[in-house]
Amino acid sequence: MQQGGLSNQRLREVAARLATEGQPYYVGQHLALIRLSQSVSCAIRKPLFCLCDLPEMARILSAFNYTDAPAVILPQPGVNITYILENSYVYAQNSTELKLYVASQLPGSRLIAPFFLIPGGDPGKTWAKAPLAAYATSPDFLNYLYEKGVREWPWQSDYGYGVVYTESSETLTLNLDAVAKSVLAIRALKCSACGTAKVYIDSEPVATLNLKNNITSFTWFLLTVLTPGLHKLEIKPEGLVALNIIATIPKTNMEKVPLLLAKTRSLEQLNTSVPGVAVCRKLSPTHWIVEVNVTKEPAVVVLPIPYDPLWQAAGKGAIAIYGVDVGFYVKTGRYAIIYRPEKIFQASLVIPLATLPFIVYLMRRTNISTQ
Repeated sequence: MQQGGLSNQRLREVAARLATEGQPYYVGQHLALIRLSQSVSCAIRKPLFCLCDLPEMARILSAFNYTDAPAVILPQPGVNITYILENSYVYAQNSTELKLYVASQLPGSRLIAPFFLIPGGDPGKTWAKAPLAAYATSPDFLNYLYEKGVREWPWQSDYGYGVVYTESSETLTLNLDAVAKSVLAIRALKCSACGTAKVYIDSEPVATLNLKNNITSFTWFLLTVLTPGLHKLEIKPEGLVALNIIATIPKTNMEKVPLLLAKTRSLEQLNTSVPGVAVCRKLSPTHWIVEVNVTKEPAVVVLPIPYDPLWQAAGKGAIAIYGVDVGFYVKTGRYAIIYRPEKIFQASLVIPLATLPFIVYLMRRTNISTQ
């Protein structure tokens, strides 16, 4: 742990700051303590889509009574962003970040995560991967930055698409497919130890990303407009470069975003009243029954279950609440919460039983034909 940067001195500093912290949450350089709820069972909350870092989420929650705090939905892959926006309150620290994130999730956009396309390796020789794909807050990645002198980190979500980084001179080459006239956007890390990256499309230079900045944060860069069709993207690093995702966003998507956001509820409209009650019964580790009485919509039920996208209710997949808990948009009614692999396993047991008479018939026919 000391080799990774967690020296005794650093731990003592964290403990000292925690002992004197007057707020109900703690935010350190590599640690955030967030008090989500005093409830030990399921609860109804108002959904809040939050494009923010974890310290900012802690500040939002601390502004509410913790038993009535909103269910914070962080960016995550595979969500129906239109449904999320129409049924949630919305908060973002940066309006440009919000618009680009929403536009990149709409149909027609192409989102490329280098994390899932490259093998990874030593960042001094090639492009490496932050070991955890779910968040950029990987201990190894953070300690790598710490050793480079990057001491302040906001714990931003990487949207669940992972991070790749290097200090080598190896070019990262990817194929892009623009289905329409599109904006090329790259989300890269700015930090005090970061360098630059030269970007080429079809071997032609289009931009140089200056990533050196005293404030550590992932930032969207709008680079150029692409014609429909296939293109070759090349990123040539100079110094430390960390990338999250590359997106080709149809220009029509960029035009849709202001209209979508105009329909959403803002954080200022979110009051502290609880939008209903819920009673949960755990029938088995993979089967819950939830009875909900919603007094105000929109509403989300939050269950004390670690998030996994394979949980389902009424045919709909779960969403990650606070990035860690299972949640579902609900109305008044009774819901069966099922872990989908369990249903598949049960179906696999039913199928052999259903086919047993046919198998017996085939065996008898085979026996007759061999006599």
